[in-house]
Amino acid sequence: TGSPCLSGAASLFHVDLAGTVTTVQSGLTTLADVAVDPADGRPVVLSFGQFAGNVFLPNTGTVTKITATGTHTVASGLSHPTGMGYTSNGDLYVHSSSEGGLSRFTSGLSMSLTQGTGWLALDIQVSGGVSNDPYFLFHSFDSLNGAFPGGGWLGGLHISVESALAQYTLGSTQTLKIFGGLLGPAGGVGVQVPGYIMQQFSGLELSAMALSVTPGVVVFSNIATVTVQ
Repeated sequence: TGSPCLSGAASLFHVDLAGTVTTVQSGLTTLADVAVDPADGRPVVLSFGQFAGNVFLPNTGTVTKITATGTHTVASGLSHPTGMGYTSNGDLYVHSSSEGGLSRFTSGLSMSLTQGTGWLALDIQVSGGVSNDPYFLFHSFDSLNGAFPGGGWLGGLHISVESALAQYTLGSTQTLKIFGGLLGPAGGVGVQVPGYIMQQFSGLELSAMALSVTPGVVVFSNIATVTVQ
């Protein structure tokens, strides 16, 4: 859309070989690029940002996937993005005209566990998800149950799949978000567990995995492990 660059005034169209034009999705804003997600073949559009007065507001650019039921935000908070493209392994690169650099959004949900020292003794990182999607963390020192939904969490407390929503709700009200919360603008989150908690489990191996829910899709991450020092 050109000036006055109204929000919701842009559309994505499909043109077949016969020249027939079909509206794929309307209600979009200041589209700058379009790509196809190699994972599912769905179109993904890039919005330059929100226009106000006579300028585009910074950090209002978005990447949006067109789904079978509407739209879904892949990334938000981008600063004047102008182009994007997928690599063969599914990673998405987005160019920013104002920052003059590339942002990479990795394919697939993944997580890592790193033990440090001091007050923040365990660093849990989740990446490769979808912005603002709810995520759940399952972690256990019980090698028999493992780190799967239904396995447990710190100390071995059993958490069933049915309890996942309650687990997320509890986590979203806590600063540490050990249980869960919402993924950030880049589809990731960092969780830090204090040392006074981790020191109680010295010598034990911790296994953990993340689960994220998008409309109609549940995504599991890899299982990460660390031996508590």
